Order: sequence, then structure tokens, then C-alpha cells
Amino acid sequence: MNWNEIAIFKAKDGAGTAVDSTWNIVPTDLGSTRLLPDGTDVTAPTDLLGEYWVRGTSKANAALRDAGKLVVHPKIVIEKFDRVIPGEGNEKNVTITLTPSPLPAGYSVSLKCKATQGSGGALLSTETITETTTVKVRGTVQSWGAGDVPAPDNMELSAQCMDVVAKENFTICAHAKDLVNTRKRDRNDHQLYVEVSWASDSGNVSDLDEYRIRERVAFSPTPIPAPFAFVNGPLLITGNPCVYPVAGFPADSPFEDEHSLPLRGLRDITDTPEEGQFQVDQVYEGACRRCGPGSKTALGEYTIIQETYSKPPRYYRCTKSGPGLPAGGTSREVELN
Repeated sequence: MNWNEIAIFKAKDGAGTAVDSTWNIVPTDLGSTRLLPDGTDVTAPTDLLGEYWVRGTSKANAALRDAGKLVVHPKIVIEKFDRVIPGEGNEKNVTITLTPSPLPAGYSVSLKCKATQGSGGALLSTETITETTTVKVRGTVQSWGAGDVPAPDNMELSAQCMDVVAKENFTICAHAKDLVNTRKRDRNDHQLYVEVSWASDSGNVSDLDEYRIRERVAFSPTPIPAPFAFVNGPLLITGNPCVYPVAGFPADSPFEDEHSLPLRGLRDITDTPEEGQFQVDQVYEGACRRCGPGSKTALGEYTIIQETYSKPPRYYRCTKSGPGLPAGGTSREVELN
């Protein structure tokens, strides 16, 4: 016997008082419960006494439903998801599992999407299902709270059949991807310049207006050896590794990154005869204000080598390697006078 075809009924007690006139399809062990024969006429269920199990033929179920006695309480499970990327073509597939599936005739599950606070908007590929279905959720308005306050998980997808409701909260937001560095033209100074750029997973970089990108850098070895020992002083203040800037750069347009030593540092290494080098491991981190701190992710990892060497004459060289740059990195050399 399939439990999807079982109904339970509490009729009148011995005194003739109505106990419960609700029929439920439920998974359970029949145990010693009395079982009525298949095809039993249940068009007048109030004539039954006590608690009975009835094998639910379509005729019996239809009669009970029409009499308002058969009530299906399905189990509804919405697939967990935390984010929908805004824009057409970025729809999120979400499976909604119903038990039983399909539902008995006459039953359906209604689907709704709304912002529980602040702003946000989404469209569903369908608003009614009668069996386990994968629906598409399209983000139309990115999530936000009030004023300058974000509202992570402010969107709600709900699925309801009678008094059974399932809900799943999520955020509509775009994130940065495919971060690269591109070498820029040298200027009349000693610095190595790169442009830092990226794409948006929504296809529109302007959607990243509440996304931030910052740098996390770590120096090695420590303490940094001569002729770069003067760098150890600032590291005592900033820490190692350190983050810059803490709040991050706005991500709706590229920014420029500069690598080299301050002029005072160039003078120091010029006056220090030892040759040496140190390494900076740089990670660009991204974080979305719309969906909160948990969105922090590494977007690109780079290595910067600062060194002195003699050809002769003696040179300072800064080399950066990583995504978007040539194999072996890109360098800027400055002659030390």
C-alpha cells in the first residue's frame, strides 16, 4: 500500500459529538489500525465511528474532497540558494519538491516572490505548480534596505498549499569576476603602473555600485633584509599582512595600482651597497554590501618582487606577475645613481 493513497478520518464519537472531520494523506505505520476494504463507500463518512484508515481509491477521494472531508497537506521543500544574479539570462533554477507528486486533482501550490524589507524585485517562470518542478527566478531589482543600510536576504520565495508554507530567503545582487591587471604606459618616474579591471557576473559593471574591492598584501621574508630594511618600520604600524583600503574601492569602474618604493626608499637602497630582494603577495578581495560580509571572495592573486642587482651599473627592479600580465611578469627598472 502506497502511503500517498492512504487517508485517515476521525468521525463521531460514541456520544455523537463531532471529533474531527478532516482527512489527511500522511506517511505512517498502519499498526493495528482498522483497515476498510478497498472501494468502501465513504460518501457518508460521518456514519463511521472512531479512527479509520481508508484505501484511497479515486472514487473515494473525489467523494471526500467534494464533501470537504479530504484535505491534502503536502510536504513542500524549496531548494536552498542564497543569491540571484540580476538581469535577463541570469535566471536561477530552483527546484521545489512536493510530496506527494503530483498532487491529487484539485490541489496546487502557489508561488510568490517579494521583498520582506527595503527594495528588491524578482519574477518567477510560473506562479502555480502541481508537482515537483524546477522554476526560474529572475532578479529585476537588486536588494537594498533603507538609506545607506543594506538588507541581506531581504527577498523571500514562498510556496503554499492551504496551511502548508515553505519559504527561502535570498539576495539579488551582482558580483565581480575575471579580475585582471594590465600594464600601463610608464611615466617619467620610477613606478610600475597597472590598471585593475574586472567584469560583472550580471553582464553590466554598473550593477556593482555596492560592491567593493580591496587589497590584502603580505611581505616576506620578515624581517625584510638589506637594502630594503627600512620597510620593516612601516610594517610595524600597518601589520603584516595588511589591508588597503579597509573599506575597499568602489567596483563600478577600474582603478590604477602603483608599485614601487617611495623616493626616500630609493635613496636608502642607493646608499646601501648590499644586494637583496623581498616579495609581496597581493590578493584582490571582493565583497558585496548587498548580501553582506559572507560574500567576501578572492578575485585575483599576484606576486610582486622588489630587488636590486648590478649589471653594472646598479639597478632597482619591480616585477609583478599574475592574471592578465605576460608570462614571467612585467617589470620596471630604475638605475641607481
